Order: sequence, then structure tokens, then C-alpha cells
Amino acid sequence: MKKIKQAFVWMKIRALEATIDGQSVCLDLVRDPFVKNQIIMAQINARNELRKLRIAYRELRSLSAADSWRIAL
Repeated sequence: MKKIKQAFVWMKIRALEATIDGQSVCLDLVRDPFVKNQIIMAQINARNELRKLRIAYRELRSLSAADSWRIAL
């Protein structure tokens, strides 16, 4: 079950990384300051969510590593 959760979190991380990359590309093309600020705010929110997902992914990986050591002993 942990591997399935880990896979879903990994897919969410990859999707957010693609979203943030696309937002960065759009910032270069947009000239309207209001829209530019909206993109920047969306990018900040996406980075915060990415940070949370990376923490969750690390916790899931450390739990699975602890389980494997428990089995080995």
C-alpha cells in the first residue's frame, strides 16, 4: 500500500514540476502586470504544494526503508 501512495505522490510531484515550468515560460510572454501577478501567485502556491509533497514523499521512502530493515532483522 505504501508503494502505491509513493507512486501517486511521485506523479503529483512530476505534474507540479511541469506546471511550474509552464508558468515560468508563460511569464516571459505575458505583458499585462495583473495577469503576470496572478501567474506569480499561482507559481508560489504550486511551489508550496510541491514542498509539501516532497516532504510526504521523503517520509514514505523513509518508512519503506525502515520496513525493509525490520524484515531483514
